[in-house]
Amino acid sequence: MVAGSSFASTRGRRLSLALIVALVGAGLIPATGAADRPTQEEFSPVGDRFMCDETLVTVEGGTILEREHVHELGSGLSHVIVIETPTDVTLR
Repeated sequence: MVAGSSFASTRGRRLSLALIVALVGAGLIPATGAADRPTQEEFSPVGDRFMCDETLVTVEGGTILEREHVHELGSGLSHVIVIETPTDVTLR
């Protein structure tokens, strides 16, 4: 028996086991299936009304830019991200 050979053998098995665990774990992470370009739409909310506590608020001017992005995962699920950005919106 060569001195240190048991240590080298155990170390080699640990590295092999760690490599296998890492590869299997990476395979379980859902991959990206598809990523479409975001869609974009601009609209005017003028005339919309909503209640804020006991006060009726009316939108008097401005626009809203809406961006939507659907990100399909390899698992078949989808993430839908919607961002609405108001521009010069005035309320009364």
